[in-house]
Amino acid sequence: MPRIVHLTVEYLPENVYLGYSEDVQGLVVQADTIGDLLEYADDIARILIEDETGAVPGPDDVVIHYHEVPYVAAA
Repeated sequence: MPRIVHLTVEYLPENVYLGYSEDVQGLVVQADTIGDLLEYADDIARILIEDETGAVPGPDDVVIHYHEVPYVAAA
């Protein structure tokens, strides 16, 4: 059964996408496109999961699900 990683995606005023997840500790990525962001998130999630479990995830062992949220500027 694959490990589902929920990725929250924000489009920042700097014209980049930021993705982060509470499912994998330390998973934070930034990219110019959502496609690149998902690719980077998958790569980094696999590295972090390997560090956490000691096992190398197979090609179908990690699935990234993402949702976009609006950017909210700090007051």
